[in-house]
Parts: sequence; structure tokens; C-alpha cells
Amino acid sequence: MEAAREQREGASSRAGARARREADPLVASLDDPAARVLRAAGVRVVRCVVADPEAARAEAVTIGADFLLVPRDTGGSAAERLVALREGLDPAVAQRLRALLDGKGA
Repeated sequence: MEAAREQREGASSRAGARARREADPLVASLDDPAARVLRAAGVRVVRCVVADPEAARAEAVTIGADFLLVPRDTGGSAAERLVALREGLDPAVAQRLRALLDGKGA
């Protein structure tokens, strides 16, 4: 009985942690101006240490980032350069971040 309760509580806390994480995504960035836009809106953003987009992707995955914002020289708008790093992210989260980057607010 005790083991079943602990299992339920563990699953519940994991689900809660996932919901909080999706509501508060972590973006790794190679684009400082776009990162400032996201930070100003309250989004958690970290600057990648490496400059190469492929190495930055690996770095972002290693630190547990949800999205990677690739540099401007790769083409497209900041919203188009926002890349999801894992499956199963809520599409509404990506949409909200892209709207912020397009200057349309949350």
C-alpha cells in the first residue's frame, strides 16, 4: 500500500515538474538581441558558450534547454530561428516565444 502511494506521489511530482518546466521554458541562445527580448518578457535565457550552431545545440541539450535560438547569420527572423530541442513540448509554448520574438507580445 505504501509503495503504491509513493509511486503515485512520484508520478504526480514528475507531472508537476514537467508542467512548471513547460510554463517556464529554458532557451539557449546565440542571438544576443533576440535573447534580450525574451529576457525582458521574463523568459529564462542562457548564452551558449560556443559559437558554432551544431556545438551550441549539443551544449543546449546538455544543460537541459528546451529551445535553441540560432544566430542571425543562419537566415530568417528570430522566430523562425527558434528550434525546439526535444519532442513533446507544448506547441503553445513555442508559439508564445515566437510571438514575443516577432514583437507581438505574449
